[in-house]
Amino acid sequence: MPCPYFKGGKCTSPLLGSLTTDMYERGKCDGEGYKNCRYYKGATASLGTEAFVEKKPDPLLNILEKPPKEGCPLMKTIRIERGYAVYCEGFGRFLTRFEISLCEQDHNRCPIRKLIMEQGTL
Repeated sequence: MPCPYFKGGKCTSPLLGSLTTDMYERGKCDGEGYKNCRYYKGATASLGTEAFVEKKPDPLLNILEKPPKEGCPLMKTIRIERGYAVYCEGFGRFLTRFEISLCEQDHNRCPIRKLIMEQGTL
């Protein structure tokens, strides 16, 4: 069984800053040895903000200078050394600056939030 982060001949590990073919090791990436790779991160048991800080926000896409206006209960603002990042529990990822601005304007129109509200899991 190959590494779940090995796709299209590239390492897509969230622990790397970008996709790369430089990390490929025969028998490791395409076999069971991937569990010993330093770029493989198994499921985390942590439920606090530490759980998603591991996914490292991109400074060009996700970092704000000022904290955003809170509104949506799915938004989690995280203070990091270069500013603020917003993690969306509905999407399961950091939001881009554009997405954050949409959430600030009208989070009630968010399709993910609507779906979660309909399921009653919020």
